[in-house]
Amino acid sequence: MQNTLSYRKRAEWPWVTLVLGVATLGCHVLPDGAEWLRYDHDLPAQVWRVFTCHGVHWDKEHLVWSLGTFVALGIVCEPGHRRAFRGCVGLAALAIPAVLWFAQSDLRLYGGLSGIDAALFGFLAVALLRKKARQRAWGWVAGGVGLLTAFGAKIVYEFLTGDTVFVGEASALLPVPLAHAVGGAVGIAVACLEGADTRAAVKLTATSRAFQA
Repeated sequence: MQNTLSYRKRAEWPWVTLVLGVATLGCHVLPDGAEWLRYDHDLPAQVWRVFTCHGVHWDKEHLVWSLGTFVALGIVCEPGHRRAFRGCVGLAALAIPAVLWFAQSDLRLYGGLSGIDAALFGFLAVALLRKKARQRAWGWVAGGVGLLTAFGAKIVYEFLTGDTVFVGEASALLPVPLAHAVGGAVGIAVACLEGADTRAAVKLTATSRAFQA
């Protein structure tokens, strides 16, 4: 019994979040890591950059904001939504460089977790909305809508001004709002698909019980 409880506690840990967090730190301290791992529009044959670019950060402030947000969101999202969490991170990691390549070809270099952060934020907001709507907790629903609205306003602000909202002016970071928009769209889509799968499973269970009766 004790071993079973211990296993369950270990299974609830956000292992993917922790592993990716450590890997991101490794990318930052690796000598010349940014040069070899960042997204580079002029080096399309180096396909590993599609994945490794998300671990590249331009300075310490960029790293603290981007990685800190990722870890915080991962700790909240991963334990209760493991399959959806992995899908959200993986799809965002692929979609962001792909869209940047085709839709923003003037962007030569890109790095950071902020696009994946946006995906997790969108996923969490929609998952919260679904849950609270089922519970008819309309205050929470209004709060979730407010979060999504604020997130959209942040992206619009970045598109219009070219400035970041959180990172200070001393940072070398320039925002890439298209990456945030793509990430947010991926997160919202994954949350909606997870909700559809959950509803289908509930209906299937109810139907099965009805036949058994």
